[in-house]
Amino acid sequence: MYNWLFSAWHEVCCTICSLHSGLIDVCKKYVVTPWRDQRGCAGSFPRDFRDSVPSDRRHNGGVVVRSIYLLRHPEIKGKGRYIGRTNAELSENGLKQAERIKAYFKDIKLDMVISSPLKRCRGVAEQIALQKDTRLIIEECLAEIDFGLWEALSYNEIEKEYREEWEEYMARPLLFTFPQGDNVVNYINKSAACFERYAGEFTGNILFVSHAGFIKSVISKIWYDDVRQFFNIDCSYASFYQLNGKNAPVYKPYPFY
Repeated sequence: MYNWLFSAWHEVCCTICSLHSGLIDVCKKYVVTPWRDQRGCAGSFPRDFRDSVPSDRRHNGGVVVRSIYLLRHPEIKGKGRYIGRTNAELSENGLKQAERIKAYFKDIKLDMVISSPLKRCRGVAEQIALQKDTRLIIEECLAEIDFGLWEALSYNEIEKEYREEWEEYMARPLLFTFPQGDNVVNYINKSAACFERYAGEFTGNILFVSHAGFIKSVISKIWYDDVRQFFNIDCSYASFYQLNGKNAPVYKPYPFY
């Protein structure tokens, strides 16, 4: 009975979203949507990241489900531009978001923090690791996609100066290679492989502090098993996904955590 009611409400919510994009928050509020299809509605996530844990953390000799967090860095200076490998500073609002992030994770068990080397991530990761007195790893494969010659340019500047390439990007975004930068689908595959390596090798709760590109790669490639969903996944500044076993990733946008 419950499953039938939930399915019916889910379909109603999706219909509302498809009728008016301004009501997309209805889906966000009442349906957990770690990714959204064309109607903005949730899918299924088959991967299982349950893990055996040390005996002192088991319940009745069994196995507990660990948590993995995929956190995007706070807001940066230069919004509205293609900021990939550029070492951008946090904005004034981003500094406030960083404090909120620290406060949230203060009482959460973390066994490891893994961060992109870019300072908009590394600064937050270092503060959390210090606060939690836990291991910190700086990992290059958590870095944002390399936009090459498009780095630090605005959308209008790119469209004007790289008209032909821009049209190619709009037509086939996953196959596109940024001028002197990364190929999109190669970046997605590399990021997902990086995540699986750390999630598979290490036990306990892990916090990844990274970028929108890395997080969208993990969700689309691993859980949805369809890299075409990369561009449909929400990942705003200072927001994160929480992964627990086979359960669908829970998206927690700032400041609603």
